[in-house]
Amino acid sequence: MSWFQENKFTVIFGGITAVAAGALGWLVLGAKSDLEIAQAKFTDATSELGRLQNGKPFPNEKNVAAYKAELGRVEGEVSKLHQKLLATEFPLESVAPNAFQDRLKQTIDRIKGEALAQKMMLPGQKKDDASAVAADASFNLGFGNGSVNYLDKLPQDEASSELARELKVIDFVVQLILTNKATHLVEVKREPMALEKGEKDDKKKEDKKPAPGGDTKPKKDKEDGPKLVTHHKFEVKFIAPQSSVMKILNGITTASQPFLIPRRVFVENEKKEGPVKEIASLAVPPSDPAVPAVPADPASPAPVTPDAPAAAVATKEGTKLIWVVGEEHVVVELELEMVDFADAKIALEQKPKTSK
Repeated sequence: MSWFQENKFTVIFGGITAVAAGALGWLVLGAKSDLEIAQAKFTDATSELGRLQNGKPFPNEKNVAAYKAELGRVEGEVSKLHQKLLATEFPLESVAPNAFQDRLKQTIDRIKGEALAQKMMLPGQKKDDASAVAADASFNLGFGNGSVNYLDKLPQDEASSELARELKVIDFVVQLILTNKATHLVEVKREPMALEKGEKDDKKKEDKKPAPGGDTKPKKDKEDGPKLVTHHKFEVKFIAPQSSVMKILNGITTASQPFLIPRRVFVENEKKEGPVKEIASLAVPPSDPAVPAVPADPASPAPVTPDAPAAAVATKEGTKLIWVVGEEHVVVELELEMVDFADAKIALEQKPKTSK
């Protein structure tokens, strides 16, 4: 009998052990190889990170050319938009202070004459006044609000050109009110511009002290330098029929010049109460053959025909219709902003600088 037959268990166990040892050795070699690969990748990534962190970037010439081309295209589109916006405002003319004062007087005299022709009352004028010249002596289209009245005193040299343009804008709005049959121009007032106070057109910096415990580092003022867009506010109050108000508002918002922003529109009925219900004698006008006449009855309510929201009242001359709705006058207060866009030179100076 051979040794293998006598020691079967030992032979089988030894064989299994040899196979297991070989498999374990193969796994160890494979793990070692994966470890070496992972370590190599980690070393490469660490080297690349160090290179990127410590290296100085250098732009690719192709990308730089593409960037410059795109930047030029965008600047061209912005320039076109800027030119369109500039075309929506009245151009700024060089006007001397005495020339502005002459223009103001001529504009006021012309408006008085046109108001007289249109039978529109002016500020300070009463209903029984026979002439628009009876307007309040302080009527100056807002160019006398406060302590300075430009009808009597010349403006500062640096402000006269801006004032002349604003006068043209206010005159444009008043002309809309005149031509659309308003009955009363109640008030025109405006806010003084910074140039009238001897200040620069851009906002003055205010020295603000930091709060206790706050950041003491000076912060960059976002308002430094000329502004790309400035606003000049003025207000107009008038009385007109409802239909005229819509035409006036449409004329302001759709005008090609000037560029005006309605900031506030306040509308109030001139008559705050409805028509009187007690009517002595009521009847439907005989001019409408389709509707039979209604006998007068003081105790009955006022009849209203389906086609016309009106009450019929008997007078000495005959039957008269009193409209219930649609003929009211309304009081309108407009707060408008004249927008001034910076010229092309300032716009180019204000564009962000690109890194080289």
